[in-house]
Amino acid sequence: MRLKSPTTYLLIPQPDGAEYETAYKFITDEPVVYDAYFVDAAEFFPENTFAPDAVMFTLEPEDGNLPSPREDPRIGPTVAAVFAEKFAKNKNSVVCFICASEDKKEVLRARKFDIMFESQDTSKDFIKIKIREKGIYGAVIYHRDNPAGPEIAAAAKQMLSPF
Repeated sequence: MRLKSPTTYLLIPQPDGAEYETAYKFITDEPVVYDAYFVDAAEFFPENTFAPDAVMFTLEPEDGNLPSPREDPRIGPTVAAVFAEKFAKNKNSVVCFICASEDKKEVLRARKFDIMFESQDTSKDFIKIKIREKGIYGAVIYHRDNPAGPEIAAAAKQMLSPF
């Protein structure tokens, strides 16, 4: 993945743990400490061959308090760098992302995620299926060359059934 912006926050790798397989921290200029990590999401796709490669991406402030979504031009490229690392480790990853809704700003977060994703010149390498159902906003993202692509596309809409 080629990033358009060279300005990212410093990613601080965290040790892999039982709860997550790839994790980073980064500190914004505000300063807000964010945790960015992937957890196993096979449970969302129990009947699918790609289930072992399915992960849920989470981006959250370390203190648990969701800051007001505001424009920080470095967060998007930083999140894109986290995704680039994940797909470099496993090109067949299937990444699910669900926007937090505790403060009723999930629509805004989904819009910001969409803008961030599209601004990083990812469309030629990745397919993003938007999830906009049952009050849930998010996406399923996978590499264009993933051999399970058609199966992923068919299953993406059904992943929300546990919600």
